Amino acid sequence: MRKDTVAIAGESISDDTRLAGPAPWRAKLRGGKLATSAVYDDTPENRDTLGLASR
Repeated sequence: MRKDTVAIAGESISDDTRLAGPAPWRAKLRGGKLATSAVYDDTPENRDTLGLASR
């Protein structure tokens, strides 16, 4: 990961089953502020790409 990028493994709670469950997130900063964020499917490939440990 770059210095301006943060990756987090977490879990979403939602009544919508498509959105509930484990999910890795990535946030990119620009000028010390949030520039973009993204949520990914919790797959070994996505965790590896984001530099997170696999479940």
